[in-house]
Amino acid sequence: MPAAAEDDGSSAQLARFEAGGRAVACAHCGNDRFETRETLLNTRGLTFMNLDWLNRSATALVCGNCGLVQLFATAPEALDETE
Repeated sequence: MPAAAEDDGSSAQLARFEAGGRAVACAHCGNDRFETRETLLNTRGLTFMNLDWLNRSATALVCGNCGLVQLFATAPEALDETE
């Protein structure tokens, strides 16, 4: 099984998120725990001119179970873990 699919409870970076008023769930496996990353949305023109730093960014949520990546132009809100 890939490393991304192993959940031994040691990853403190996994959290639940909400986007557009709805809880985010993985479209592949239904998991609700994600790791966040910032990613650049590169364009051909700016990359050709070596101006990648001018490209917009997005928030990537990486599923803690299967590793599927979902991109959000508006950063999703982390849900509190008060259970």
